[in-house]
Amino acid sequence: MSSFSSNIASAVEEWNRSQAWDNIRASTTRDAALEQTQDTSPTSIHHFPNELLETFFALAITPPTLSEPPEGEPQITSPTTFLHVCRRWRHVALETGRLWTSVILTFPTSTAQVTRMLHWLQRSQTCALDILFDFRDPDWVVIDEEDEHEFTAADIDAVLNIPLVRESVYRWRSLELLVDTWHPMLSFLQHTQQFGQDMTNLETLRLARCNAYFACHEQPFQPATLNISLPLFGPNFTSCHLREVSFVGVHVDWELAELSLIGLTSLELKYQAQDVMPTIPSLARILRGNPLLEKLSIMGHVPQGQSNVNKEPILHLPHVSEFIFGFVDVELGINFMQTFSFPALRVLTLENVGISLRDEDAENSESFFVWLCRSPSTLNLPSITNLALISIHISSTLFDSLFRSLPQLRVLHLSGLVPDGHQCALSVIRTQNLARLHSVIVKQNASSPLSMHTSFDLETSD
Repeated sequence: MSSFSSNIASAVEEWNRSQAWDNIRASTTRDAALEQTQDTSPTSIHHFPNELLETFFALAITPPTLSEPPEGEPQITSPTTFLHVCRRWRHVALETGRLWTSVILTFPTSTAQVTRMLHWLQRSQTCALDILFDFRDPDWVVIDEEDEHEFTAADIDAVLNIPLVRESVYRWRSLELLVDTWHPMLSFLQHTQQFGQDMTNLETLRLARCNAYFACHEQPFQPATLNISLPLFGPNFTSCHLREVSFVGVHVDWELAELSLIGLTSLELKYQAQDVMPTIPSLARILRGNPLLEKLSIMGHVPQGQSNVNKEPILHLPHVSEFIFGFVDVELGINFMQTFSFPALRVLTLENVGISLRDEDAENSESFFVWLCRSPSTLNLPSITNLALISIHISSTLFDSLFRSLPQLRVLHLSGLVPDGHQCALSVIRTQNLARLHSVIVKQNASSPLSMHTSFDLETSD
């Protein structure tokens, strides 16, 4: 048994032993907590009704709406803080299920972390849950053999076999599972063949095998012996609430996926090996089942299948306003783009994934942008307001043609361009009449800070 599974077993055993005593102690604590405070001040917080305290507590643990909190201010308050103020606050906090709905378990783990998860599951009562299982190893090297990873299929089995976890699946509102290797992800998908039909309240799903290098040229799925395509959460899974789905390096039975992926507003397919990607017809059927889709991301290899010989879009995506497209093979990328039309597109991200991954076989971006500038309506360039270019290496002439096709551009992101690429792009912008452009965001490379520039000051900093 691994240390991870051992910690799971120890925590569950200790949890079971403690429940009887906790029930006795809770009843006496509850009676004491209901006693009125001796504070007679008319403005004392002790006079607030429990319902108002519940609201205060819920607001305190809600993440801020700002992308970054003001300097010096914590991002979030743990609900355990309220347990140590006074008896009444402890009682109210423990009885307020919505305070305990963010359930997190990471690798490596400890008995204390597992016990914390069990407390959250119990205290959340019947409230909807947001589940984060992050089992990535920060020291893992992607070139190592999968069998050498310390988090194994047996470890994910241990997590899913915890009674409180299994009993809570009908309450899962969002699920994010992050792993480095395929073994535990496959084990998770196999487990969900049995209980997936209970996940009827799921709204957001993200499954990620975090190895972007499967998007490199001619990189097949590994390990080949485990190339199994299972139905998403079993053949009978349906959820009328599911809205956002992300598969990163994870594949399912795409032929059956069209039956379970219905009513989505966001779909992401990223960093798949080419041999496990859906075909264009399969993806088209999935997209037709989601007519209200607003965001689509395809990163790495693209779906293949019957070529679009007539060069006429076979599928219109009338509500997709944001499209993120990362290509590896330029010709296949162009063929794929000609399959669809995006009449409502406003936010566009284009990335040369091969260059981002430093793939020695990475292709040049020139021919893709030559095609795009000749066919601006394909991606609705005249209506684009936000554009991001990542690892795109093209000439100043192509930059000029591209920006001439973007009269509505307001925000431009440039990241990972060649050393003189940013200056080249900015020089072209100065010669263009981009009246609506109000900010350019430049990131020299993956580790450099962002530099913000307005249309009145487009000088890059060193």
